Amino acid sequence: MEGAIRGKKAAEFDIWAAAVEAMSRERSAARRLGLEADAELKQRRRYQPPRGRLRRWMPPRVMPLDSLAALRDFAAQHDGRLDALTYMAFRRLQRPDWPTRNTVARHFGSWHAALEAAGLAERAATNPGRHARRSRTIFDARRAEQRDRVLASVRRFVDEVGHVPRAMEYFRWRLARDPDTPTQATVYNLFPGGWSVVLAEMGA
Repeated sequence: MEGAIRGKKAAEFDIWAAAVEAMSRERSAARRLGLEADAELKQRRRYQPPRGRLRRWMPPRVMPLDSLAALRDFAAQHDGRLDALTYMAFRRLQRPDWPTRNTVARHFGSWHAALEAAGLAERAATNPGRHARRSRTIFDARRAEQRDRVLASVRRFVDEVGHVPRAMEYFRWRLARDPDTPTQATVYNLFPGGWSVVLAEMGA
């Protein structure tokens, strides 16, 4: 064949041709492998929704024994009276593993009852009976003050309008002329017998 390579050059050509063909095959194989690897990576990175029911972590339940243990630890670390405010400060700064003050009180009915259950009642900050009596005295005084405000307001209505009001007549007047006095709901709470009791207390 005219133009064909002959002799030594032909042998060299065959060698180079084989080498070029091998390089071409390798490049093609490398490209194919690269594409396959890229596709596999994309498949692995694709989001797969979790199978089955997701389990929700639940904190361990706090038991009354945990509250008693916390109170005894508190008593061992604090030399003074065992009041709830100091307990909460200790818990916040040093012992977050202790139950909250509300949890302790809920387990035993009150903070003082929890101290009694832990054998620490003698270190309580206050006498609960005395505290309850004082709170009741304050409550009764405030209630009496509110009742007096209601009666004074009704008397202002009488002075201004000129007659003893019916209940709704007074409450409409109160909204317009004396809004700072107790509301209708509060009035009926202060005078459980109803409007007739208000008028009787007023002497009408």
